[in-house]
Formats: sequence, C-alpha cells, structure tokens
Amino acid sequence: MDRWTPRRKQGLSLIELVIIFFIVATLLLLVVGLCTRSRDLARTMACITNVKQIAMAIENYQMDWKFSPERISALVPVYLASASTLRCPADPGDGNSYDADYVARMFSEEDPHKVFLVCNRHSWQRRAVVGYLSYATAASDLSKFTWQGISGSFHTPYTGGKLSFADGTTVSILQGTVCVLSSFRDISGTPYTILYVPDSQEPSTATRVEVRHTGDSRFEIVDPCVIAGVAGTRFQLQTVWDSGSVTSSVSVSEGAVILDLRGEPMRLTASPADGVITVDASCVLPDSSAQTPKEPPKRAKVKGVKKGPKGAL
Repeated sequence: MDRWTPRRKQGLSLIELVIIFFIVATLLLLVVGLCTRSRDLARTMACITNVKQIAMAIENYQMDWKFSPERISALVPVYLASASTLRCPADPGDGNSYDADYVARMFSEEDPHKVFLVCNRHSWQRRAVVGYLSYATAASDLSKFTWQGISGSFHTPYTGGKLSFADGTTVSILQGTVCVLSSFRDISGTPYTILYVPDSQEPSTATRVEVRHTGDSRFEIVDPCVIAGVAGTRFQLQTVWDSGSVTSSVSVSEGAVILDLRGEPMRLTASPADGVITVDASCVLPDSSAQTPKEPPKRAKVKGVKKGPKGAL
C-alpha cells in the first residue's frame, strides 16, 4: 500500500514574509546609514582641506599687505587659484560659503589657538570645522545655547533679552542686535564661543551688551573696531555707527578684558580702573546688516587704554 505524503503548499506564509521584510529593511537601513555617514565624513574632510588652504593663503596675503583680508573672497585668484576652495561641500547653496564665518585677525598673534574661521554645517549642524591661527584644523561638536530660554541658532540676529551658554556665560542685550558665530570645544577641549555685532548701514545706530563670563572657557565678541576676549569678566561693550565712522566703548566691572584692535597689530588690556575705553575709527559702512564685520577700520584713535602684556589671554 502506497504511503500518502501531503504536499507542501506553494509560496511563503505571512509570518515568513514579515521576517524576510524585516531583515531586508534592517539591512537597507544599515547600508543607507553607512553611506550617509561616509558622505558626511567625506564632506567634512574636504572642508578641512579648504580651510587649511585658506589659512596659508591668508598668511601670504598678510606678508604682502601687512594686514588681514577684509573678505576671504579677496584671496581669489592671486592667493587662491580656484574659487571652488571657497565652497564648503556641506553647503547646499552655490558660491562662497566662508565669508560669513570668517574673523579677520593677524596670524602673528601670540596665541595660536585663536580661531579665524568656523564652519557650522557638518553632521546636520551638530559639528563644526574650525581653523586656528596655528594652522590646525579640526572638526568639533557644537554646543547649544539659548535666548530667553529658547534654543538658539547661529547667525540669527537677537535683539533684547539674554543669551545663555553651556559654560555659564550670559550676555544681556541692552540695546541693538548681536549674533552668535559659533560655540564649540576647541582642540584642547576648552569651550569656545564667538559673538559678533552685525554690520549696520544705518548711521547713529548703537548696540550695547553686558557680558558676564565665568570659568576658564574662551569667549570673544567681535565688532568693527575690536575683538574683545574675556575670561572671568563682567563688562559692557557699546558699538555706535555714524556716517563714515564707528566707535566702540568698553567698560569693565570685574576682571580684565583683552582688546585686539582690528586693522592694527595692537593688543590692549582694560580693567575697572581704566573707566570707559573708546576706539574711534573711520570706516566704510557695509552693504548688508546681517554679516560679521568684514572691514576692520583703519586709522583707529584710542582713548583711555594701556597696552597689554604679550601672551595675555
């Protein structure tokens, strides 16, 4: 008598289909994630290469002209052969990516850990490529900050209210508008924050802020006349534009403030005993009200200030 063997139904069961779909979806997510991370890493490395080339070009420019270029775009074509170097691969737009992220300062400064360029575009705006005066360039995690308790964003103009940073520093905007260029940890692991007073076209416009800085972090605020670097300090900075001139005034309540004069290789120190220090300079009013101060004024007149020690701050 023949044994009857039941025949297996053709096709896959619903459970088998679900298992196969889950495995395929997991593998697909892993491949997509790996490709995305690889693409982001490639863009970051290309940006690091750009920043290194820009650093060498700026030093050559300074050797020829004895001051910093007002804009990075001024380096093309004499000091940078191709304008493509000025575009970050992580920038979805076209053209120059770095002018808005540039701080004009002399490469001959005593402190090699000062920042001249920071690009906040990497890893979905969670990491930055940072260029230092020492020619070091590295990617660093960005630090969060708040304005009036609300999460803040870089290059956004803030008028009034208080900015609070991860290192405990607060900036009260008493008048006018300020922006945050970047906030990150530098190559030594120290928190580093840079603010700037945006360029303004309107004469008789004033910006006044009070900075309360704590800890051993690095903190700078940039306006057309000075770069104020502080440590454990409480001070006020006021910037006033007028037709053909700009004036910066610094009043220190606690500690000391180191002032790097923009456009001149001079470093100054200010303390509470110095009273109000003013830097008055002629300048050309810029074309945009939402950019960092690109044109350091020349022929600055300084009142009530003394020269700081080398290597300070």
